[in-house]
Amino acid sequence: RITRDGKLVVFHDGLLRRTTNGRGFLSRRNFEDLRALDAGAWFGRGFIGERVPTLEETLDLIAADLLPCVEIKVGARGSVAKSVAACLGDRGLTDRCMIIVGGLKEAAAVKAVEPRLAVVSLASRPRAVRRVLASDVVDGVAPRVDTVHADVVAAARERHKWVVPWTVNRVADMRRL
Repeated sequence: RITRDGKLVVFHDGLLRRTTNGRGFLSRRNFEDLRALDAGAWFGRGFIGERVPTLEETLDLIAADLLPCVEIKVGARGSVAKSVAACLGDRGLTDRCMIIVGGLKEAAAVKAVEPRLAVVSLASRPRAVRRVLASDVVDGVAPRVDTVHADVVAAARERHKWVVPWTVNRVADMRRL
């Protein structure tokens, strides 16, 4: 996500209240204000005092043999796509990072900024999964776990595309996948 003053941060929700002691929308806060919030206490006592990390800080922690996957939680058009691509490029991660976006328009925007980035698009329904797989804009699809079946994987393989399911929390789903 991006703060009001243009800083890229690693934060899932649009609202602050679930995972910090703050209120309101993240996008309406400056980074300095956001950084003052406690982003760890909700998870457990051992995490009290954790701060919302920047994308740069997070990428700098990733081991050299891991492949980062960055989901752009806000529209990936324009300055956000450029900022994410620049951040990855500065760290030599352009050729070894996957970007997840909300739709095909966002995927096209990221590819326009940096064609070498692997871009996958979220899809939560079977029809959307098929539409994403048929697109020449993306390198893969990120379907909801319950929409992944053998035909989806076969279609992806046929088109040389990734399948990156979300949210895989059950052991049975992990084994099936």
